[in-house]
Amino acid sequence: MVRFAMAGLGIAVLGACSTRPALGPDPVPSDFVLGITTYPTDAEARARYVVEADGVLRAAEGAGVGPEVFPAETRRLTADERAQLWRLTHATGIFAPGASGQIEDVDVYEPDGEVMVTYAAAGGTGFLSALPLDEPAVQALSEWLNAMARYRR
Repeated sequence: MVRFAMAGLGIAVLGACSTRPALGPDPVPSDFVLGITTYPTDAEARARYVVEADGVLRAAEGAGVGPEVFPAETRRLTADERAQLWRLTHATGIFAPGASGQIEDVDVYEPDGEVMVTYAAAGGTGFLSALPLDEPAVQALSEWLNAMARYRR
């Protein structure tokens, strides 16, 4: 009886974990964080961006950059810039239920082609995806982050 009850609890917990919250393009969730690694054909053009919940943007680029890299602080995004980042990230579709490109584990994922590996967390849930760099929304997000990393106040 106890074993059956525990098995039922496990199924209920697993079911609850797989449900994604409804996240719209506005407002920006206060816990929104982002980690991105781009894998272009040219390894020297690889980039890593991390944005913390308080708006700190960290960036690194070059052949040795990967998901395990924690870049140095580049700048702090304003509230308007965080809102723009949220909308750009949202436009990639990674927060949608059943979104394409979902991956299980960044540590074992092998990029196939030019992709952007993205970890985003918002609303208490994390989302891990590998998205083609040639998709317009993905390109826009990558270009925006690159510009913000180069612009220092």
